[in-house]
Amino acid sequence: LHLICGWENDRSKENDCCKKLIAYLINRKRENTCKGNFHGRVLEKNTGNPIAGAAVFLSDKTTVKTDGEGCFSFTNVPGFEVVEASFTGYNDGNATPDVFTGDENDEVIIYLEKRSRFSLIKS
Repeated sequence: LHLICGWENDRSKENDCCKKLIAYLINRKRENTCKGNFHGRVLEKNTGNPIAGAAVFLSDKTTVKTDGEGCFSFTNVPGFEVVEASFTGYNDGNATPDVFTGDENDEVIIYLEKRSRFSLIKS
């Protein structure tokens, strides 16, 4: 924190900085956070095979479909984002990428598990 707030061995400044950081995290507005780009893949949990045509969406309901290799990408996304994926016959999955400004963000992998035959039957 001393690198962010400029304190050096000063507990009062450390406490002030912590309070500001916590307030920022609690009160942040999505449109005011740093934004970056990220990409990922949706894979079948047991085999690791890509799932083509899966819906991948963000908390603001922005949605993309995976390509033939199970790949997807989002641009201009604020940090602290949960990414969810769904596909017919599979349980939904999610991941929480570390989104930083720019394109140098780690690949996000979302695993979907096939539903059992019994859970597909509606009563």
